[in-house]
Amino acid sequence: MTRSDCDIAVVARRREDLEIGPATRTVVATPGIRMQSLEGLGLVRGRWDRALETHPAVVVRPDRHVFG
Repeated sequence: MTRSDCDIAVVARRREDLEIGPATRTVVATPGIRMQSLEGLGLVRGRWDRALETHPAVVVRPDRHVFG
């Protein structure tokens, strides 16, 4: 599976919320899961997903369902 085949992402408001240990890094890298911080981005309109108000990071699946 290549990175473009996976389309799963772990999204966090801050970069430090994406820090993981070596064992977890291996698990995440195997299927090509992307780790993405929203730090430095601003909202033009709307709001951040409520899950990011209560959880440091969320998993976004290819079908765009979000899990905190």
